[in-house]
Amino acid sequence: MLVLSLVVPFVGVGLTTHVGAAGAIASIDCSPSVLSTSDFAGQPAPSFTALAPQRVLDTRDGTGGPTTAVGAGCTARLSIVNVDAVPLTATAVALSVVAIDARARGFLTVFPCATNRPETSNINTRPGVPTPNLVTAPLDVSRQVCIYSSVTTNVLVDLTGWFGPGSQRFYDVDPVRTLDTRSAPRPGPGTGPITGPIAAGTVFTLPMAGPWVPVDTTAVALNLTVVGATGAGWLLAFPCGATPPLASNLNFLAAEERAGSAIVGIGTAGAVCLLTNVDVHVIVDLNGLYGPAPSFGATGLVRPLSGTRVLDSRFGTGGWSTPIAAGETRSFDPVALTPYAQTASAVSLNVVTTESRGRGHLRVFPCGATLPTVSSVNFTGIGEATNLVTVALGSNRRVCVFALTATHVVVDLFGVVVHDGLVKDLVVDGASIQPAFTSGGADYIIRCGAGSTPLNLGARAMPNTTVTLDGGPLLRYATPTLQTDQAMTLRFARGAESATYSFRCLPADFPALTIDRPGEPVPGWYLTTLGWNVAGSGTFAAILDNRGVPVWYKRTTRPIIDLKRLSSGLLAWTPLLGAAYGVDPVNGYRIVSLSGSLVTQHLTVGTATDHHDYVELPDGARAQIAYVRRDNVDATALGGLPGNPYYSNETVVDGVIQEIDSSGTLSWSWLSSDHFRLTATTFPQRFQQLAGAPHGGEVDLVHINSIDRLTDGDYIVSARHFDGVFRIDRATGMVQWTLGMAASANRDGAPALTIVGDPLGGPKRMHDARLDASGVLTMYDNRTATGQPSRMVAYQINTVNNTATMIRQIADPLGARPSFGIGSARIAADGSALITWGGLLPSFEEVDASGVRLLAVSQPAGSLSYRTVKYPLSDFSADQLRATAGGTAQLS
Repeated sequence: MLVLSLVVPFVGVGLTTHVGAAGAIASIDCSPSVLSTSDFAGQPAPSFTALAPQRVLDTRDGTGGPTTAVGAGCTARLSIVNVDAVPLTATAVALSVVAIDARARGFLTVFPCATNRPETSNINTRPGVPTPNLVTAPLDVSRQVCIYSSVTTNVLVDLTGWFGPGSQRFYDVDPVRTLDTRSAPRPGPGTGPITGPIAAGTVFTLPMAGPWVPVDTTAVALNLTVVGATGAGWLLAFPCGATPPLASNLNFLAAEERAGSAIVGIGTAGAVCLLTNVDVHVIVDLNGLYGPAPSFGATGLVRPLSGTRVLDSRFGTGGWSTPIAAGETRSFDPVALTPYAQTASAVSLNVVTTESRGRGHLRVFPCGATLPTVSSVNFTGIGEATNLVTVALGSNRRVCVFALTATHVVVDLFGVVVHDGLVKDLVVDGASIQPAFTSGGADYIIRCGAGSTPLNLGARAMPNTTVTLDGGPLLRYATPTLQTDQAMTLRFARGAESATYSFRCLPADFPALTIDRPGEPVPGWYLTTLGWNVAGSGTFAAILDNRGVPVWYKRTTRPIIDLKRLSSGLLAWTPLLGAAYGVDPVNGYRIVSLSGSLVTQHLTVGTATDHHDYVELPDGARAQIAYVRRDNVDATALGGLPGNPYYSNETVVDGVIQEIDSSGTLSWSWLSSDHFRLTATTFPQRFQQLAGAPHGGEVDLVHINSIDRLTDGDYIVSARHFDGVFRIDRATGMVQWTLGMAASANRDGAPALTIVGDPLGGPKRMHDARLDASGVLTMYDNRTATGQPSRMVAYQINTVNNTATMIRQIADPLGARPSFGIGSARIAADGSALITWGGLLPSFEEVDASGVRLLAVSQPAGSLSYRTVKYPLSDFSADQLRATAGGTAQLS
């Protein structure tokens, strides 16, 4: 339901109420309009939904409420609140507004009612002659559209669509003539034989989707022109398949050339239908279209405006101070003095001709383009002619105007198509691309098949912006073919501003990544490994950006873990050196360049290297973990399960920490059995990695899985099978304190910290324990075999009171899932937390200080993730990562 009221200067009449056909209420009041000093910018209108035109106001017969003409100086208020076809989320509406039976030359201005009236016009009336125009009217908080008239006139309003949320986007096109009934069909897209003017009362079908626009187009922006009418009449454009509505887009006199704009929905068979009440030649020019947003790419957002005068050749506004001459082309910048000077790519202009020297027309087009054959405004030399023109901004952001006949020109700005960045349009088809497009420039991954992958690339830049593909100019379209590991690079540049987009063709067996990025993580690099335990996938070392994109990766011929960056810029990682802990005597940590070349290998001394952690020390030294064997150990105190006890002659493994200097010499070591009793073990595990171990395999008593070296040289150690974390005084080797363990478990008399405020009573089977300078201890708490959810947990350590107070925990986001093992947790200076969920998904996740997700990256079900570490943006060069990405790393 539409409600319309009239605001009229006081003329001594009382309040009058009229009930329209739809139950609308009209009122007459005395409230003069106030001129605005600034433009009202409507909310962005990303999508357009076309409607079969419907008449919502006709002051001649009471449609919409009023039954009287709008008086001179009066304002009609059209309420959109109760219109069923327009949802409350709409930010603007498309209207065809007609001034009919005007008593003098004048103008109509359409604007949001909650704002003051702008000093612009949408329609210039012709006495006794219907005068229409297309209006895109922004909606303000009042959701009322006001129509001010400087003269007494009847007003008709047809609703043709609404703007707001949705999936349709506007694409401007170079103007193209799709129909001219005066001439025979041209080669190329056609509309069938043209035998003459469209006959009165005959519905003419104009195919659009396929011949002229993509088949998924939902609406088109058209310029309609009539020539040689046999009498006064009207022209209607509407979606084919709909009943011709009571509406019109263009009104004209006999033999008059007249133009008008329309946004028309695409109907059945992809066609637009035309209907006229007199025989008349019709010309249809296509200026733009609405279609689905690309699955990957960028488009602009329409922002309707209440109106700003940007050019008036009568008064020098916009730089023109004389009429444009016959045959002359002039230019102007429609957004120079607006907030959209750097963000607009196209504009919606109301173009008016006045004081013309005879019959003629204007052609409005982007400067730098070839002069088009299509006209934008047709005029007779009598009175004013008006049309709403949508035009792309050309070179130097300017719009050009060509005049066939000398005339003064007035231009009002009623809308802009705005963009965030330097990209006007970007579409990449032919393969799945991740993640979603962002304007600031970024890296993307393409899911490629085996061998080559052909792509379809279309790109247009903002005004004054150049675009290159792999260093060469890109005019608009390209069909690059990428091989596995190959990348293509698009670069947009405008002065000192630039944006680079890199697209990498991933190997066919690269694990599929699911990227969820609801927040904005601090820029940085995530080092992790991918593909471990993923069926059908290869294994890879990877460096991801803060959008979850692997900017760099290397294939590895076997699963690897614990990827980290060294101060030299080299990388360290290790293959799995055993089923549970390291037992390989000849393999250790690889030190690898970004190119994938093996620089060296770091082994422990006198025993097999373990794969759980590696710490870089000053002067080229390092700290590493090893496990050592002891035979004939009485482990009966461990008890065991019925039928599976521990015996008096077990083979066990203890944990070792070694410091090794740059020459490979052992300089310091620490052995767990020197400092902890057998009863420290609370979660002993029997493995089968050592030959000759009795009773089905050796018993892993400690299982050190992380070492963190503090600034004073001390170590924080996570011992999974102790269910505990402890601190080692490096100077003495003595344990200083333990967390999660009984005081009696250690031989050094170290206190057991009292755990405060933890509903789970402390960690179970934790990984990746780290202590920061403020005394906050973090870890990934697997909770293996407890039935409780895995979590990141943080404790404030107080060695005066010997307490560990839980200050934060982040539990499994998908429910009460314990992880069998592995995983990591780190808290950054800003309070954000990076969690690797081990045997769970997502593979890793970053949350802000309040626990709200910023980024999550998942691999296929069943994947395993050992550790993810985030490094500052300055630690790697994006260009170097791109240049060295792909291929296979050298492991030996």
